Amino acid sequence: MDLSKLKGQLKEGIKKYKDASLFEVSGGLSVNTVLTALTEGENTQPFSFVATGNLLFTIKGYKLPFSFTYSNWKFSNTNPSFRFNRFSFKPKIPKLGLNMIIGDGNMTFSPYTLNGFQFFGLGGERTFGKFRVQAMAGRFMLAVPEDSTNRVTPSYRRLGAGLKVGYVNDKYKIGGAVFYASDDKTSIPLLQKESNQFIHPRENLAISVEGGFPIAEHLTWEGEFAASIVTENTASDNTEGMSQNPLVKLLKSSNVTSKVYPAMKSNINYIIGQDGLIGLGYERVAPNYNTLGAYYFTNDFENVTVNAQHRGKVNIGLNTGMQYDNLNNKKGSSSGRMVLSTNLGFEIIENMNFTMNYSNFQSFTFVRTGFERINRVTQFENIDTLNFSLLSQNAAVTVNYAMTKDTARPQTFGLNLNYMESDSKRSGTTTTTQSIPINQLNNGSKFLNGAVNYSLGLTQKDLVVAVGVNLSYNYGGSTKTITTGPLVTVIKNLLDKTVQTSGTIAYNVSQTDDIQQHVLILNVGVNTVIKKQHNVSFNLLGQNRFGTLMPSTWVLSATIGYNYTFEKKFKKIYNPIVK
Repeated sequence: MDLSKLKGQLKEGIKKYKDASLFEVSGGLSVNTVLTALTEGENTQPFSFVATGNLLFTIKGYKLPFSFTYSNWKFSNTNPSFRFNRFSFKPKIPKLGLNMIIGDGNMTFSPYTLNGFQFFGLGGERTFGKFRVQAMAGRFMLAVPEDSTNRVTPSYRRLGAGLKVGYVNDKYKIGGAVFYASDDKTSIPLLQKESNQFIHPRENLAISVEGGFPIAEHLTWEGEFAASIVTENTASDNTEGMSQNPLVKLLKSSNVTSKVYPAMKSNINYIIGQDGLIGLGYERVAPNYNTLGAYYFTNDFENVTVNAQHRGKVNIGLNTGMQYDNLNNKKGSSSGRMVLSTNLGFEIIENMNFTMNYSNFQSFTFVRTGFERINRVTQFENIDTLNFSLLSQNAAVTVNYAMTKDTARPQTFGLNLNYMESDSKRSGTTTTTQSIPINQLNNGSKFLNGAVNYSLGLTQKDLVVAVGVNLSYNYGGSTKTITTGPLVTVIKNLLDKTVQTSGTIAYNVSQTDDIQQHVLILNVGVNTVIKKQHNVSFNLLGQNRFGTLMPSTWVLSATIGYNYTFEKKFKKIYNPIVK
C-alpha cells in the first residue's frame, strides 16, 4: 500500500469536508404598505399591507422551501374556501424523488376527481423509476356559521383526502385516483334563513382510472373513466327510494340524496411525422356531475370530435365535432350543436406575428375587461374573487409587430381583440361545489375587449414611451355598457440604470344607457435597487371619478414597497488531524 498516496487522498477529503457548507439558506422577503384616502363617500381601508416571503434551506442536497403570504386587507369574497393569508412549507428531497406540501396548497389528480381546490394540510408526490404516487389530506372548508347580514355564505367544516398512483414508460401508461371528502354536519348550527335552504352538509367519493397504449405503429389510445358518488345532504335520515347502485354503499351517509355520476374521456390519435397528428375523441359527463375537489364543472354533455394539429412555420390546431345534452332525458328539450376549438399562428411578414383562437366549448373564467387593472386603486382589488362566468364562446386575435430593426430606436405595435359570450349560469349555480341554486340569472352576456398599443424606445436616453387605446363593450339582457379611453406611460432610467422612474396618465369613460362615468388616473412611481439585494419602490396614485348623478371624488393612494433577497452559506466546523 502506498502510504504517501493514501495521505494525499486523506488531505484532499478533509479539505473538501472543511470547505463544504453545512447548509445553505436563500430566499427573499417582500412587504408592501398602502395608504389610501378618499375625499368623499364611504370610507376606504386607510392602511393595508401585504407581506410575502420565501426561504429555501438546502442541507446536503435536500431542499426545504418555505413560503408565506399575509395581509390585513379585509377581503370581500364570500366563498369560505378562499384563503389569501397562506403559509406553506414545501420540502424537496431530489435523491428520493419526493416533493411535499405542508400548510396551504393545492393538488390536481384529474379533471373528474381532485382538481386544484385549495386545502390546508399535508400533501406530497414521489417518483421512483416509472412510478409516481401523489397523496394529500387536509381541510377544504372552514366552518362558517350563518350571520344576520347574509354577506357570507355559510359552510360546514370539510375534511378530505386523496391518493393517485400511476405508471408510465415509453409505450404504456396506467393509473388510478381516489378522492374522499365530507362535511361535519355538527360544525355549525342548523341554518334558518330561506336563502340558505339549499346549503347542506355533503359527502363525496370520486374514483377514476386512466391509461394509454399503442394500437399500431403511429396509432395510440388514451382515456379516463371516472365515477363520483355524492350525498347531497348527510343530515337526512330518509332512505326510502334510495338509489340501488351498489357504489352508493361506499359512503358512510348513504340516503335518498345519494347519487352516482359517471364520466369518461377517450382519444385515438394517429401521429404524422414529427409535426402533426389527427385523432378522434369522445367525452361524456353525466348531468349534475361534480366533486368536492373542484370549484366548477361543466356537465350534462356528450362530445364526439375530430382533432388535428400541425407545427411548423404555420401552427394549426383544430378540434371539432358534435355535442349533445339532456343525457338523462329529464329536460324539457334536447339540443345538439357543433363544437369547435381552433388556433392558428404564423408570421404575416418579417417580424409581424399573428395568432388567433376560437372555442365554443363551455369553460369557466373570470371575465375582465382590462379596465379593472387600469382603474384599480390598490393591488388587492379583485384578487379574492371566485365569481367566475360560464363561457359558451370565446375568440381572440393578437398581432405583434416589431416595426424596426434599429436597436437605438426600437418600435413595437400590438393589437389585441377578445370576444366572450357568457351563459346565464354564473358562480353560485348548481355546477359549483356549493350546491347553491341559480341566483344570478343574466340571460347571457356578450363582452368585446380591444386594445391597440405602440411603444418607442430611445436606448441612448434609457427612455421608453408607450401609448394605447382600450375599448370594452358589454351587453347583457337589455343593458349595454361601452368603455373607452387612452393610456400613456413613460419609463425613464436614471443614475446608470440604478433608478427607474415611471409615469402614467389614463382616462376612460363608461356609457350605460343615459348614465356616464368618467375616470382620470395619474400615477408616478420610483424603483431602485441597492447593492443587488435591496429593492425599494414608491408609487403615488391619484384617481378622480365623476359623472351623471355622481359628484367628483378623488382617491389618493401611496404604496411603499421593500424587497430583500439573500443567500447565505454556513460552513462546517472541523479541525483536521492531518497536517
